[in-house]
Amino acid sequence: RMRAGARAYYERLFAPSAFTSYGFNVFANATTRQFHTFGFGGSWQPEESFDYFEPRKDGSFFTLPEERSFNAFISSDYRRRLALDANFWMYDTPIEGWQGRNYRLSPRFRVNDQLFLVYVYSWQNSFNERGFSDFDADGNSIFGTRDVISHTNVLTLSYIFTNRMGLTFRARHYWSTADYKRFYQLWDFENTDDASLFGTLSDPFNQYVDDYDDEGNPIYAGLNDDGTSPNNRSFTAFNIDLVYTWVFSPGSELRIVWKNAILNQEEVIPDDLLDNVNRTFTLPQNNSFSVRLLYFIDYLSLKRRGSSIKN
Repeated sequence: RMRAGARAYYERLFAPSAFTSYGFNVFANATTRQFHTFGFGGSWQPEESFDYFEPRKDGSFFTLPEERSFNAFISSDYRRRLALDANFWMYDTPIEGWQGRNYRLSPRFRVNDQLFLVYVYSWQNSFNERGFSDFDADGNSIFGTRDVISHTNVLTLSYIFTNRMGLTFRARHYWSTADYKRFYQLWDFENTDDASLFGTLSDPFNQYVDDYDDEGNPIYAGLNDDGTSPNNRSFTAFNIDLVYTWVFSPGSELRIVWKNAILNQEEVIPDDLLDNVNRTFTLPQNNSFSVRLLYFIDYLSLKRRGSSIKN
């Protein structure tokens, strides 16, 4: 079985009505007689696009460069005890160094007819990306050149006791960092009269943050004395879900759920993934426990029983 296609799109902002982007996509995929599936695709935005949301300011927009992307995947036969899904995605821009990569691997293992395991590891990155950082004291949007890197690990185990009773365990660890290098002011209608500059960035700042306003915001964006940025971010989320389900009659079930959650955001970026994992388990945790009973009542059946008793 084979399938291929192409698409062209044109997008506008609804209010105010304004052009944002247009581009093209192509794709192709196939499944062999051995039930292995693979495919690839690509997209192209041949001209600049306009983002009205990234500046976090009404009436402002950020001009994004032309972009090209490519993706490919392979998925082996799920009928086998061991199967593998693999994905790759990349994008590139004409601006030197501004590019991204995404890798995803997911092995699947059926231990027996009762126990099934799925593991997912995903690594996403955007290098030298331009994006919003902060507002300065005058309310101007400050943008920065940054590396955004994310790691995702997910382990899912399913155990079936009977055809009506099962247990599912899912653990997910997500870590994302934004490491800023240089800062710019976004030109808009409030800080320049030259409409041709709207949506573009100023020359990079060279100053250091040495003063803050009453709300703790930097007077101007820059780097600390040690070369790091006060706008760096490290976000971590760790979740566990354990769900027991018993369908004791058609349409009726008992579900018992335990959830564990750890969330953290800080300016200090851990050295590596292992360092982040070690720090995560020293943080406060939230635990919740819930029980839900769902019972299906067949009104028509009860009505028939009532009629038969009266007769």
